[in-house]
Amino acid sequence: MFVYNYRIFDRFRRPVVSLAVLADERKGWRPDHFGYELWGCRVGIRFPSVKILDYADRRDITEENANPFALAVTAHLKTQETRHDADGRKKWKLYLVRKLYEHDYKKEDVIRLFHFIDWMMALPEYMGEEFWQEIGEYEEEKKVRYVTSVERIGFKRGVSEGRQKGMLEGRQQGMLEGLLEGTLEAIEMGLSVKFGAKGLRLLPEIRRIRDIERLNMIKHIIKVTDDLAEVEASLE
Repeated sequence: MFVYNYRIFDRFRRPVVSLAVLADERKGWRPDHFGYELWGCRVGIRFPSVKILDYADRRDITEENANPFALAVTAHLKTQETRHDADGRKKWKLYLVRKLYEHDYKKEDVIRLFHFIDWMMALPEYMGEEFWQEIGEYEEEKKVRYVTSVERIGFKRGVSEGRQKGMLEGRQQGMLEGLLEGTLEAIEMGLSVKFGAKGLRLLPEIRRIRDIERLNMIKHIIKVTDDLAEVEASLE
């Protein structure tokens, strides 16, 4: 947040406000600042934050509010609350989707929010089929047809393909991150052993590099040279 804040300020030369939305489940975790001090120089950022968990018991703000963000927050809270309760999650999911039809939203907004809730509040496959059937019956009762059968099949297929692609990309990304971290650790050790504190001053700049081939080149240079200037030159 600190880096984004000052980079946006540097780019546009306008006052920048940074806000944090804390969506975790730790009641006591409430960060509101970042900074450091060295040799009498102090830099940092203080920012307002909102804890979604604080709204767990505020039905007037979540469940009974027509604001679409209130529905999103409620879906998030109920997803956490029903992590080990599939029946309870299905009940809340139906409740929130019905709320979509009760509020005066445009059809496009209903579909977008519907897909968001359906993605977040995932159900076991057999229970998901029951959920879709009940939504269809509810639409028949209300004489509306927002999510058609074609959209349901397409969305279901899209979610399935998206999950498979996401799992594959996630595994590939995890492997890459592991390689990067291992190479960075080797570079840090090499800098420390060969150049001491002077060498370690290059580490923040090196850690910004996400190209594994370039990091391997730097690691090789550290291994074969006794001149720190050669390592510095490889970063340019």
